[in-house]
Amino acid sequence: MNCTNDEVHNPSHYQLEGLGIESVDVIRAVLTEEEFKGWCKGNALKYLMRSGKKDPAKAIQDLEKGGVFISWLTE
Repeated sequence: MNCTNDEVHNPSHYQLEGLGIESVDVIRAVLTEEEFKGWCKGNALKYLMRSGKKDPAKAIQDLEKGGVFISWLTE
């Protein structure tokens, strides 16, 4: 497991202790491809729409997080 905490690509709070995976890995495994894409779209919208509102100092981070979900849509 990667011990570096990257709040955009590898947030430690989403790591499942002792498994070496993130919660997204479980979500991807249990949802259909269509459901996973919908989940990604919804999360991308959430981060893009809240950018700068929840924490103005983290506006760019929110946009980057939205980008992660968009990249999963295009894999």
